[in-house]
Parts: sequence; structure tokens; C-alpha cells
Amino acid sequence: MVSPSISYIIPAYNAAGTLRDTLTSLAAQSRPDWEAVVVDDGSTDDPGEVVTAIGDRRVRVIRQENAGLAGARNTGWNVAGAPAVCFLDADDTVAPRHAERLLTRLSGHDAAACASRMVGPGLEDLSWLYAPGDHDFTPERLLRCNPVCVGAVVIDRAAPARLGLIEPPFDESMRVAEDWDLWLRMTFAGARW
Repeated sequence: MVSPSISYIIPAYNAAGTLRDTLTSLAAQSRPDWEAVVVDDGSTDDPGEVVTAIGDRRVRVIRQENAGLAGARNTGWNVAGAPAVCFLDADDTVAPRHAERLLTRLSGHDAAACASRMVGPGLEDLSWLYAPGDHDFTPERLLRCNPVCVGAVVIDRAAPARLGLIEPPFDESMRVAEDWDLWLRMTFAGARW
């Protein structure tokens, strides 16, 4: 098996109904050198059944008691094996060239971001697209709003340590906006987006 270039970390709390679409979108990546860590965050359904049904050796499940999104993301971070990391929600899907394009953009940077499109529960297009620009990752702009969905960002695995941030990188006391908090801390520490 090829060493992964990117680790997708996917917290899953009662998300067996959407996880299949997420994993199917990963299987369609133009680059085959990825891994996915599904963190079963104390689900009452069984994300492991979905992973088994997909049958892709690049996907593994880690089980833990419910710790919330930040805790589940940190658990995945601790076992991720690739030099680049993307945090997906268990109801996110990615375009086939997601890894290819973001890994190219990440070269020489701490983080790279791409556009995101909102879709409905049946993956129907809701005609809402946001394509962030460089101006979105200034401290002033980030203090006003979070310009990206969590799955639209790939970070260099070494960036938090290089920037002097805590590791694992998410503040587990936060129950919402833990991704925005990380983008802010990275940016204020001098992250190259």
C-alpha cells in the first residue's frame, strides 16, 4: 500500500446515514494516496458497518466515548499518518480533484483552502458557492467571520508545532466553532495561507 499524502479525519456521531456518501467521494479522488480516519465519537449507530461495507483498506475506524467534534478531530489527528490533514464532517463530500488541487496549493504553506458549495440532504445543489481569497485569511477578516467550511481546508501536519500551537490542535473546551478557532490561532501565529 502506498504511503498516504493526505489524511482525512472524519468525526462520526450518529452519522451512518451520510457517511457512505462522504467515503464514496473519497474513493473517487484523482489521487489514490489518501487515508481516512473515521472517529466513531460514541455513536449509537455503527459507522464501522458503513466502513466495512465500503471495503476500502485506506479507511479505518477509531472508537471512543463521545468527546464532541474537537475531541474527535484531535483523536484523528493523533493517529493520522500523512504530512497533510483535512478535517471532513461525516456529511461532507469532496470533488474528485479535492486532494490533488489542495496538495498542490499547500506546497510551501501551512494551510490551503478551496471553494465550498452547499448542498441539500440529497446532495442537490443549493446554488450557494463561496470561493475564499487571500484577503479572507487576514487576522482582521478572520475575526469577523469564518470564510471556509472545515473540509475546504488542508493543513500541513507540521504547521501547528512550527507555529508554537498546542497539539493536538483543537480546543476541546469548545463545542462549536473549533475549526474557526484553529484558523484564528494559526493566522495570529503567522500561518502562511
